[in-house]
Amino acid sequence: MKHIIITVLILSVLVMRFSFCKDTLPEKPDEKIESKIEDLNLILKTEKTKYDIREPIVVIIVVSNSGDERIIYEVKYIHSKFRVYNFPLSVKNDKEKDMPLTEFGRQIQTTVSLKNSAQGSFGPGQIREYSIIANRHFDMTLAGKYKLTFSGSFYDKVTKSMVTVKSNEIEIEISDKLEQEKED
Repeated sequence: MKHIIITVLILSVLVMRFSFCKDTLPEKPDEKIESKIEDLNLILKTEKTKYDIREPIVVIIVVSNSGDERIIYEVKYIHSKFRVYNFPLSVKNDKEKDMPLTEFGRQIQTTVSLKNSAQGSFGPGQIREYSIIANRHFDMTLAGKYKLTFSGSFYDKVTKSMVTVKSNEIEIEISDKLEQEKED
């Protein structure tokens, strides 16, 4: 009897996790549509705005659903010993130029682009936080100002398609404290 209850619980979790049918959603988001989905909040933040060039720049992505219905999202990822996500983070320098990926960033992008994407959902009131070390993925080795944004693919019930939703933009400044000390 105990085994039957455990099996039923596991099956019900799997059914809830995969309760939406992939065939009902478009396979690729329409990159031309930028939307603000009601009840979806994407917030990008860092612990501070000024960093030394040798410090890791940890960016926190907060995704929340303030509504009463599930919000469907799409994410690309790879499976290995750990689950590694390809977060669509954008990093630009003070001249609005996209920063190139590091070797690590290129490896992740190449590996992820070969894999299928997965779809999931955020339940009502659910909040999730993800973190990424921005300067591990992007070349931010020069002192200066950088602008960061995050974008994700979410199902918009109004347009009945996957749309790209952007977060707020944050600006950070990187300085080389050792260089400044040598000059002083």
